[in-house]
Amino acid sequence: MGDFLIDYSDYTLSNFLKMIKNTKQQLEILEVIGLFWIFLGIMVLVAVFFPPTWIGKIVDLIAGSILLGIGIFAFLKGRAKKRKLSK
Repeated sequence: MGDFLIDYSDYTLSNFLKMIKNTKQQLEILEVIGLFWIFLGIMVLVAVFFPPTWIGKIVDLIAGSILLGIGIFAFLKGRAKKRKLSK
Protein backbone atom coordinates (compact mmCIF):
# COMPACT_ATOMS: atom_id res chain seq x y z
CA MET A 1 0.00 0.00 0.00
CA GLY A 2 2.83 2.43 0.77
CA ASP A 3 4.35 2.00 -2.70
CA PHE A 4 1.71 4.20 -4.28
CA LEU A 5 2.39 7.27 -2.18
CA ILE A 6 3.72 10.28 -4.06
CA ASP A 7 6.18 12.73 -2.56
CA TYR A 8 4.65 16.18 -3.01
CA SER A 9 7.46 18.07 -1.27
CA ASP A 10 8.68 19.55 -4.60
CA TYR A 11 5.20 20.83 -5.45
CA THR A 12 5.15 23.81 -3.10
CA LEU A 13 3.89 27.26 -4.00
CA SER A 14 7.32 28.83 -3.76
CA ASN A 15 8.81 26.26 -6.16
CA PHE A 16 5.93 26.83 -8.54
CA LEU A 17 6.43 30.61 -8.46
CA LYS A 18 10.16 30.20 -9.06
CA MET A 19 9.42 28.00 -12.07
CA ILE A 20 7.07 30.62 -13.51
CA LYS A 21 9.59 33.46 -13.00
CA ASN A 22 12.37 31.45 -14.65
CA THR A 23 10.50 31.14 -17.95
CA LYS A 24 11.63 33.70 -20.52
CA GLN A 25 8.35 33.99 -22.40
CA GLN A 26 5.39 34.38 -20.08
CA LEU A 27 1.78 34.33 -21.18
CA GLU A 28 -0.07 37.25 -19.68
CA ILE A 29 -3.77 36.43 -19.37
CA LEU A 30 -4.85 40.06 -19.78
CA GLU A 31 -3.27 40.14 -23.24
CA VAL A 32 -5.23 37.09 -24.33
CA ILE A 33 -8.50 38.39 -22.90
CA GLY A 34 -7.81 41.77 -24.50
CA LEU A 35 -7.28 40.18 -27.91
CA PHE A 36 -10.55 38.31 -27.52
CA TRP A 37 -12.46 41.50 -26.67
CA ILE A 38 -10.78 43.36 -29.53
CA PHE A 39 -11.81 40.63 -31.97
CA LEU A 40 -15.37 40.63 -30.61
CA GLY A 41 -15.56 44.43 -30.78
CA ILE A 42 -14.40 44.44 -34.40
CA MET A 43 -17.03 41.84 -35.28
CA VAL A 44 -19.76 43.95 -33.68
CA LEU A 45 -18.48 47.06 -35.46
CA VAL A 46 -18.65 45.20 -38.78
CA ALA A 47 -22.23 44.28 -37.90
CA VAL A 48 -23.15 48.00 -37.87
CA PHE A 49 -23.87 47.77 -41.60
CA PHE A 50 -26.43 44.95 -41.37
CA PRO A 51 -29.37 46.12 -39.17
CA PRO A 52 -32.20 47.70 -41.17
CA THR A 53 -32.98 50.40 -38.57
CA TRP A 54 -30.90 53.30 -37.31
CA ILE A 55 -31.47 52.23 -33.71
CA GLY A 56 -29.87 48.85 -34.43
CA LYS A 57 -26.91 50.52 -36.10
CA ILE A 58 -26.40 52.91 -33.20
CA VAL A 59 -26.62 50.09 -30.64
CA ASP A 60 -24.07 48.04 -32.60
CA LEU A 61 -21.79 51.06 -32.89
CA ILE A 62 -21.91 51.81 -29.16
CA ALA A 63 -21.54 48.14 -28.11
CA GLY A 64 -18.68 47.55 -30.56
CA SER A 65 -16.86 50.67 -29.42
CA ILE A 66 -17.17 49.68 -25.76
CA LEU A 67 -15.92 46.14 -26.45
CA LEU A 68 -13.05 47.46 -28.53
CA GLY A 69 -12.09 49.98 -25.85
CA ILE A 70 -12.14 47.36 -23.09
CA GLY A 71 -10.08 45.02 -25.27
CA ILE A 72 -7.44 47.62 -26.06
CA PHE A 73 -7.23 48.62 -22.39
CA ALA A 74 -6.86 44.99 -21.22
CA PHE A 75 -4.26 44.23 -23.90
CA LEU A 76 -2.15 47.29 -23.05
CA LYS A 77 -2.46 46.62 -19.31
CA GLY A 78 -1.30 43.03 -19.83
CA ARG A 79 1.59 44.18 -22.01
CA ALA A 80 2.68 46.68 -19.37
CA LYS A 81 2.46 44.04 -16.65
CA LYS A 82 4.53 41.62 -18.74
CA ARG A 83 7.21 44.28 -19.29
CA LYS A 84 7.24 45.10 -15.59
CA LEU A 85 7.70 41.43 -14.65
CA SER A 86 10.49 40.92 -17.19
CA LYS A 87 12.66 43.71 -15.70
